Amino acid sequence: MAIIEVVKGDGSTAPRRMRARLGWLAGIWAMSTAALFGVASLLHLLMPK
Repeated sequence: MAIIEVVKGDGSTAPRRMRARLGWLAGIWAMSTAALFGVASLLHLLMPK
């Protein structure tokens, strides 16, 4: 996965451009938010009412 290549090591291979760093931040935030809502929706469907 590309994210593993970016975060492993001491950060010397991290993207230098601020736009790339912000893009990674936004991408990780969006994926984690989507995962949170996905799990919450699944739990909502599985819980008896």
